[in-house]
Amino acid sequence: MTSMKPLNLLPLAAAVLAAASFALPAVAHDIVYTAPLSGGAEFPPNASAGTGLATVTFNDDDFTMRVQVTFAGLTGITTASHIHCCTAAAGAGNAGVATTTPTFPNFPSA
Repeated sequence: MTSMKPLNLLPLAAAVLAAASFALPAVAHDIVYTAPLSGGAEFPPNASAGTGLATVTFNDDDFTMRVQVTFAGLTGITTASHIHCCTAAAGAGNAGVATTTPTFPNFPSA
């Protein structure tokens, strides 16, 4: 009968740990929505000369939301900035406000 030598797994374990330390960090999952802003896109549509573009980025790992808005052509004062939630079908009307009301903190107003 031959006797078996026990395996020394320490070098293998060290190599696996070293390789794991160089692993890339997890990538955040951003979901990005863009929306053109105009009086005609409002519900109900209006004759506002104001236009703009909104980009809303949700990060579903950090549970954060970033709102970036550019706008021009406003003839009155800015009174509110918020996001209405979705509707079951596109163009189906207006849903309730889903963000801070009446306006986002620190949003510029005239």
